[in-house]
Amino acid sequence: MCTAGRSGCSLTMNHPEHDLQKTIHRYLKLAVPQPCCIWAVDHARKATMLQRVRLKERGAYAGIHDHFILYDGQLITLEIKIGNNDTTLGQDIFAENASMAGARCFVVYSLEDVEQALRKCGVPVLATAQARSEKLAEIRSRKAKRPRR
Repeated sequence: MCTAGRSGCSLTMNHPEHDLQKTIHRYLKLAVPQPCCIWAVDHARKATMLQRVRLKERGAYAGIHDHFILYDGQLITLEIKIGNNDTTLGQDIFAENASMAGARCFVVYSLEDVEQALRKCGVPVLATAQARSEKLAEIRSRKAKRPRR
């Protein structure tokens, strides 16, 4: 399995992984040229035993990655992590099986990691994470300079 890096992220503290997932999804829609398919798998909610059984019967299982990009005949999977979180055994098994089947699998901790993963896969990236990070820093700087009333 490929690991694209562990750079930090400055998102809200309530749900940082959720916020990063939303940010990554928005970025992917801008950065990956058409035609492409981009989707996420929502598997983070708590489930009862009966719900878990039903999900498993429909093909869901522990370890499936968070985001998927299908571009130019290749499948790219992204497992999104925050801070020092590591992958689970199920995620490692999924990545190994998907890689053996031809997918490119990455663990990402930031937008920059996502951009790097796309470039490693030969995707002609239309939007850079660096430009987005600089724009966010500029917006934060302007907000910080405004006097409070």
